[in-house]
Amino acid sequence: MLKHLDYWILTQVALELVLVVLVIVFLAKIKILRRLMTAGAMAEQGKAPQPTTVEEDKRGGAEGVNLENMLSQLAQRSSVLQHQLDQLESRIGQNGSVSSVGESGASLRSRVEHLFRHGLSPEEIARRLGLNLAEVKVALDLARAGARS
Repeated sequence: MLKHLDYWILTQVALELVLVVLVIVFLAKIKILRRLMTAGAMAEQGKAPQPTTVEEDKRGGAEGVNLENMLSQLAQRSSVLQHQLDQLESRIGQNGSVSSVGESGASLRSRVEHLFRHGLSPEEIARRLGLNLAEVKVALDLARAGARS
């Protein structure tokens, strides 16, 4: 009788140990989830989460330096691109190669009319000129309205 009781007691102790391990695991998971939730809430508010350990603090400092380097590189690239844009604008101003919107619209309308007179469908005209079908139809309607008046 005593031997059976010993087995029951050992089984009880083993189950209690398993229960303690499970409780520790779940507490660790809850702690991790709480950190994630507070970091997410702080990110929504625009605040940076505070590091909780010395290692996280060191990593955050390294990431901050890395972000500052990236920001300075982006600023340099932006200034280079702005300089190139200024050069292009000055070249365009010197050459006068930019046509007004009215001229390009009129030439486009004349190309649509020309292709339509040669028997192409509006769908084919749109495909050849890289336009929407609605744009071709508007150009043709303008041509018809101009012919009437």
